[in-house]
Amino acid sequence: MKDMKFDCAQIREALHILKPEEEDLFIDYLNGKRTVDSIADEYRIQYQSAKNKIARIRIKVIRSAAQTLMIRYGRNRREWLWDLK
Repeated sequence: MKDMKFDCAQIREALHILKPEEEDLFIDYLNGKRTVDSIADEYRIQYQSAKNKIARIRIKVIRSAAQTLMIRYGRNRREWLWDLK
């Protein structure tokens, strides 16, 4: 449980590296307040572009959190980046 709390704190911290607009968008998406369709409509972009936007934000968060988690759990960088695909 202690490890899970640490991991969750790292992800929350990683969310704060995003631009405020990206952070709000991603948190709303994760909480189910926005869908890919609603994001596409809001930004007046195609569905696939909205999916790509969410994916880019997700990767930023994962890479930011991975730095700390790699140190804590001892996996090497190549394994973590390979798991991102």
